[in-house]
Amino acid sequence: MSDMTDNPADYEVGYGRPPKHTRFQPGRSGNVSGRRKKKPVHETDVLRILDEPVAVRAGNRKKEMVPREIALRKMAKSALAGDRKALFHILDTFVQHGVLTTAPAAQRVPGVIHVDTRSMPFDMGVLLHSRFGQRKTFTAAQRDWARNAYLHSRSETQAKIDSAIGYPDLQEGGAV
Repeated sequence: MSDMTDNPADYEVGYGRPPKHTRFQPGRSGNVSGRRKKKPVHETDVLRILDEPVAVRAGNRKKEMVPREIALRKMAKSALAGDRKALFHILDTFVQHGVLTTAPAAQRVPGVIHVDTRSMPFDMGVLLHSRFGQRKTFTAAQRDWARNAYLHSRSETQAKIDSAIGYPDLQEGGAV
């Protein structure tokens, strides 16, 4: 098989054998313009898109909302419908933006608390543990705070039950 550089008249043009003048030239790409480069997505572009108003239909009327608000409303609607993932996501979003705060470690109540229900109502014990942490004993000032908080939050029915039981810690001065 002869090369076309030897004798161009002997070179047969055909499938896979293009004419010499249409072949790639040495040192020159076949795709001169090349593939277009992707534009980098900048944070400012994303924020601009998320803050750009979109026309939506709310009931019978049209109004403009930003995509962030639309997403938050959809997430809240899903959470109210019972979607646990949506609930956790929206709660995390609220915490990130300072709408909700998580309780400090000292205020978190562990899974099991021990309350002497002979001397105080269980709900009063929960208030003590949630405010002052898990302890074996509480000071008189701490018990006074819990008593006042409990007395202001209990129902009339609970007040009748408490008076029938006669918890010592609910009396002014309380048990020590």
